[in-house]
Amino acid sequence: MKTKLYILLWSVIIFGLLCGFAADRSLAADYKTVKTIYIGQNMSLPSEWRVVAYEENAGKKYPVLPVKLCFLKQNSELPKQCETPNTSEIFFSLQTIKFQEQKQPQKGVLLETNSYAIGGGPHYLSLWVFDNGKQKFMNILPSNTYVGALGTYRFFPSLQNKSVLIIADPVRLLDYNADIDDSNRETIWSPHQYIIYIYKYVQGRGFVMTKSFKTAKKYDPEAEIDQIIHLEIKRIKTFLK
Repeated sequence: MKTKLYILLWSVIIFGLLCGFAADRSLAADYKTVKTIYIGQNMSLPSEWRVVAYEENAGKKYPVLPVKLCFLKQNSELPKQCETPNTSEIFFSLQTIKFQEQKQPQKGVLLETNSYAIGGGPHYLSLWVFDNGKQKFMNILPSNTYVGALGTYRFFPSLQNKSVLIIADPVRLLDYNADIDDSNRETIWSPHQYIIYIYKYVQGRGFVMTKSFKTAKKYDPEAEIDQIIHLEIKRIKTFLK
């Protein structure tokens, strides 16, 4: 009986390894590495990890397969965990950021990807932290969190004693709307009002959107894009009390 159990156990282990090798070969064939970062002590992890972002390895002008993010133990060549955060196909950036300062400072791995579209597609965000209970990395942003092509975002590790993500996206009157008078039409690069989205970090739940509002002022998406959140910070703080 024990012999049968040992055989069954080793069969499961070997099957798992074979699946891992097959997945690794498939990843190598379909994808190319675009960015690798090293994490561990700087994120209070018990061991060192490599985080690798992959983009489709194809001769096409634009990728079709979504960007993948894989987490590997420092001395391993096989990914411990691979994720496809969303359907976006173009890698933009991968970095560690501090997203909380209260109680115990916390850092996460921020992946930003871009979905191809004429005129510029949205940028998708995912923020990954290690969950000790589940023993895996988890995305603590809402699924498919994105910033428009003319939008901007910023993480505040401590704003009014809260961990906050602010996203600002433009409100644009569509050019082809026949009900809009010519004098009021807005092109892509016209000044726009912006919608400000406020996400607060909640322990055990991640970032949760708690408020949104429209700016009273119109901002120039070329000249003022980096100033919008700063110029609206006083109003943002009123929603964090």
